[in-house]
Amino acid sequence: MNQPVNWISSVSQPEPKSTDWLTVAQLIFSGFFTFIYGAAAAWLLAFSIPEIPKVTMADPSFLVSYSLGISCAILSLFNLASAYYSGKKLHMGVETIRTEKRFKLLNGIVGFLPILIIIGVLIFSVEVIRFYLLPILTALVIVVGVVWLIRIGSGDGWGAHPQRDSGMFSLMTGFTIWFIMLIEMMALVVIGIILLAGVISDPELLKELSSIVTLLQTQTDPTQMMQTLESIVSIPLLIGLGFLVVAVIMPIIEELFKTIGVWTLAGRNLTLQEGWVAGLMSGAAFALVEGLFYSVQMVSLTDPGSWVVAIIGRSGGSLLHTFCGGLIGWAFAKAWQDHKLWRVVGMYALVILIHGIWNGLALIPAVNTLGGGSDAAGNLYSLPLVGIMIVLFFTLISKSRSVANQA
Repeated sequence: MNQPVNWISSVSQPEPKSTDWLTVAQLIFSGFFTFIYGAAAAWLLAFSIPEIPKVTMADPSFLVSYSLGISCAILSLFNLASAYYSGKKLHMGVETIRTEKRFKLLNGIVGFLPILIIIGVLIFSVEVIRFYLLPILTALVIVVGVVWLIRIGSGDGWGAHPQRDSGMFSLMTGFTIWFIMLIEMMALVVIGIILLAGVISDPELLKELSSIVTLLQTQTDPTQMMQTLESIVSIPLLIGLGFLVVAVIMPIIEELFKTIGVWTLAGRNLTLQEGWVAGLMSGAAFALVEGLFYSVQMVSLTDPGSWVVAIIGRSGGSLLHTFCGGLIGWAFAKAWQDHKLWRVVGMYALVILIHGIWNGLALIPAVNTLGGGSDAAGNLYSLPLVGIMIVLFFTLISKSRSVANQA
């Protein structure tokens, strides 16, 4: 006779002797951002939903507000999960876990992605419906993709530490993403100073840039504006700085700091699988927030083909961030066991290299378009990214099985 499955149970642990202040901090932190994101979502949605029928592509401001409101609502729910699990830990004195770690239902969640994408393509021809539904569909595609990557990447480590996992998402949405953006803005300021110094030292370049800025300010014809932007691509200094920022500086900053949550686990005797999963959660949380930010741009696209390409591109970015986060988490757990910190340094170098190559290749089609290249050439430039996605996906699965055997 089959026994009923008990999906939720508690770890048998003695009652803690002292207050778990880290859990208290998690509860306060995630509760605060549940409220902040929830309040922002309520305000943005209440403000924008009545105005959606008035949206035009010439003025998509209400559509942007609507999309931001949906993103904030999703981030509020992820913080609510963190508040729930940390509050339950304080109440019960033990961490709640899932005894059925495989939870096979989530293995098939990827099947919803083509359905969501097909619906998105079909509603493009009806503008009002598109404005209401496309932001929701875009956000759902991003969330479903991230959750599925976590599920297949964590393997049988799924659900072993829901408080820790949800805490990684809360820390990312409430602190880490804003900290990374601040560092990147500071880096851009430095790059701007370097660019200004280069322009001032070259009178011809200064004259050329001044004329481009003047043209952009006076032109209203999109075709003429594109032709003006194309002239920027012919300036080697700007091209070089663009690749420096996108393919070098941004990968370094993001990979160094997006796994801050893993740093807080030092001294907790993590297994290699636990380190891997903690890193996956950090990377996936970054991918989620970044994807939701980019969704604001995606909903303003005017044709279904561009939207589908953008969605596929974001799925590649989610895979990249999740996988690289897992590698760093594994490296930290391994270093905490054998005290060989060179492994962490080496892994940081590897993920920065992978991230930099990805960003550099992703920038080439945009430069090609601005330079007047054909769409066919741009599509060919994108093929290496598809190859990288395939390699990363199968490496993610392989590494997940490997760390499970090492646990």
